[in-house]
Order: sequence, then structure tokens, then C-alpha cells
Amino acid sequence: QQLRIHISVSPPYWQTWWFLLSLLLVGLVIVILAVNLKRQNSKLRIRNTDLQTAYNNTAALADLNEIGQKLVASLRLEENIGTIMEEIRDLRDLRSDVFAIDLLDEEGQMLESRLSIEDGKRLDSYAVSMDNVDSLGVACVKLALVGKGPNADGFIINDLADRGQYPFLKGEPGVQAGHPTRATLFVPMRVGTQVIGVITVQSYDPNVYSGYHLNMLQILGAYTAIAIDHSRASEARLRAERARTRAEQDDLIKSLDIKLLRSQLSPHFIFNSLGTIQYLVSEDDPRADDYTARLGEIMREVMMMITQSDVSLKTESDFLRRYVEAERIRFRNEYEFQWRMETAPSLTGLGVRIPPMLLQPFIENSLEHAFYPLPVGNHPEIRVYFGQKADQLVIVVQDNGVGLARHQNKKPATRPRKISTAMENIRRRADLINQLNQDKGCEMEIRSFDLSTVSPNKFTLVETWDLPLFEQGARFELHIPLSFKFSATTLND
Repeated sequence: QQLRIHISVSPPYWQTWWFLLSLLLVGLVIVILAVNLKRQNSKLRIRNTDLQTAYNNTAALADLNEIGQKLVASLRLEENIGTIMEEIRDLRDLRSDVFAIDLLDEEGQMLESRLSIEDGKRLDSYAVSMDNVDSLGVACVKLALVGKGPNADGFIINDLADRGQYPFLKGEPGVQAGHPTRATLFVPMRVGTQVIGVITVQSYDPNVYSGYHLNMLQILGAYTAIAIDHSRASEARLRAERARTRAEQDDLIKSLDIKLLRSQLSPHFIFNSLGTIQYLVSEDDPRADDYTARLGEIMREVMMMITQSDVSLKTESDFLRRYVEAERIRFRNEYEFQWRMETAPSLTGLGVRIPPMLLQPFIENSLEHAFYPLPVGNHPEIRVYFGQKADQLVIVVQDNGVGLARHQNKKPATRPRKISTAMENIRRRADLINQLNQDKGCEMEIRSFDLSTVSPNKFTLVETWDLPLFEQGARFELHIPLSFKFSATTLND
């Protein structure tokens, strides 16, 4: 009988199908994890880049804000030029091997150098005819005067060797002073709608500028234009003192002082707004874009208004509405407020005019100070009323905040503190307007009341709204004779 033994030899496990399949699956998982890890690292790098850019932008805004405050603090043009010479070398992110400021002469026929710096050294002055077809500065001014097209607010040329980057220049760009450069930024300087000159930075190297740098130069150009306008107004006042009789001098000087006070509201407004943008950007707040867009619209209107001696009630009302809507964004995390504005029917058709930006400081004062701390049981509210009493325009600005008596000028630590000079500015403007109209036998008055301590019979009761008077808060009344003028008749505002 035969004995049969069946022996089956299995392959080693690393040669089995299930091991190979497992190995394939593990490899696939590793690949997927590696791809995901690479994606996450890429996102982190992009996020870090965005954060670094936001930090740099915030720091650059702070630098520009500091330079702007120094510029508008002086009424002497040469002193401001010295400030720019000191500060431009340290301005981060803006390459400036060559820096220049050129101003149009009074006839608008020549573009005259007021400051040219190359490698930190000041160059000799020069002048270029506005008929010069080879001057980029002249081209910048002409594009700004037209006011249309992509280059009306300035332009970037990253390689002057590439003629296609500046088709708007009829000739070939010449070197007005110093050595040839490769990349350049040119921005027109404006006061209101008037183009007064150009500001430029240039580099010996190509491809160093972007839209970010153009925006920086536009901000610096706006500050410089305001400072130059201040200086020119001051110089005009000095010329008037020497050229006119005593009576004419007094009126003209008062009008120029009023113009200076009006123009100071613009940098004050810019300082506060830039501080808000800087804070929102540093906090990565999504409201920054919306606030910046609204601010751009408001700033265009501000630059127009400060050049006028007076505006209509509708213009002032429309400006206040836009300003309040922007402030709603700014204060959204702290409190919500109601806003009412009303004009008496008796003023319709009278063509009443008032000094520009007269009420914005009062609204700002309420928003900054009235609701800290928030009044218990009161929803923050601000009311503005335009009324008439006899031959006077009466404007009431009223809030239901803490009131003048308890006002401590305190702010939350979450918002940067600002030094406001706008209220004092308004009172100084009122004093000068009264001096300008001293022959009228009446005055423009600004009255203030603390609603919790003053009886309502002290007020000028011109309200028509159907709500009762606030029981607490601050109330400001502006009484303006309808016959008043706001500049000397000899002054061209």
C-alpha cells in the first residue's frame, strides 16, 4: 500500500497579492498626504505674504501720516521743502534715487523746479516750458488738466528704454537734471480741481515700481499740495499787507485766514481717516475695503469744498449724509446710532449758503465723545436741523449722550486716540467771519448747552420733529445772519 503526502508551498508574504495591494494603498495614502501638506504649506506662505504686505502697508501709511502732519504744520514753503528732503530718504518701500517737485507758474506757461534731489543732494533749480514735448513732467500736468484717461492721476514707467510704456509723450524723454534714470513715477498735485504741479520719484534700476508705490506717491503728493497751498495763501496774505490800504488789508487778511482755516480741515480729516484705515488694516478687519471706498468719495468732495468760501445747504447736507454713513462702518463694533436731519420749509428757495464743512466737526465731536459710556436706557441718536428765526439761519446739532458737564474726553482702548482741532477751528472761523461783517451790526454765534443742566427755555426752539427734546446730552446752536458774506469781495475764492 502506497503512502501519499501532499505538500503545498506558499510564496512569501511579500509576494502575495494582498501584500502588494496593501503596499499600493499605503503608497497612495502617502502621496495624497504629501499633496495636501504641500497645498497647506502653499496657503500658509500666501497668508504670511499677505500679512507681511498688510504690515508694510500699515507702516507706510503711518510714515506718510507723520510726514503729512509735519508739512501742514508750517506755512513756510522752504521749511516744508527741508522737511521733505529729510523724510524722503527714510520713507520705506519707495525707491527714490531721484526725487523732484515742480510747480506751475502763475501764468501756467512754465513748470518750475522747487526741489530736485539726486542721491541725497539737492540740485540746481530749472524751468521747463509747457510747450516742451520731451518732458514727462509737462506730460503729467497736461494729462491731469484733461482729467480723463488712465494716466490722469499719475503714471508708472518701469523702463524708459521701452518706448511703448509711455505713448502719451510726443517727444523723447530728456534728463532735466542729474543722471539718466530707468524707472519713474509721476503724480500731479492738485488743490481742489486746480493742478498746481507734479511730484516724481525715479530709480536708476528698471522694474522697481508698482501700483502700491503709485498710491504712496499720490498720498504724499496730496499732503504736499495742501502744504504748498497753505504756504501760498500765507504769502498772499503778506503781499496783501504791503500792497493795500489799512481797511482793505483787514478784510483781505481775514478772508485769507478763513481760507487757511478751511484748508486745515482737509488734513485734519485726512489724519483721522488714515488713522482709522491703519487700525482696520492692522486688525485685518473686512470693513477696511468698504470704508476706504467711501472715504475716497468723501475726500474728493472735501477737496472741492475747501476751495469754496460758501456752499448751499443741500451740498452741506449731502456731504454730512455720506460722512455719517462712513462713520457707521467705523463705529459698528462699538455702538449703533440713529441719525436725523431736517430742513425747515421756510428755507426752500432762499438760496441760503453757509461756510463749507461747518457741521462735520460737531457730528464728529458727538460720535467721538458723546456716547462713552453709553447712556443707560438711551439709544444713541444725533439730530441736525436747519431752521429760520427772523433774519437768521439757525442750525441745531444735538445728541443724547453723556452731556457737556460729564464729558471726560475718554475713548476705548481699542481705538487710537486722535487730537481734534476742528471744533476750535470752527470757533476761529466764526470770529473771523464776524470781523469781516462788523458793519452789519449782528454776529454769527455758536451756543452750547448741556441738556441735563440747562432749562429748555434757554434754547432757540425751532424744531419741527415730532419727538420730545432729549433729557440729556449736548446741544449746539449756530446762528448765522442771512445777510453775512464769508470772504472779502476783493478775494477770488
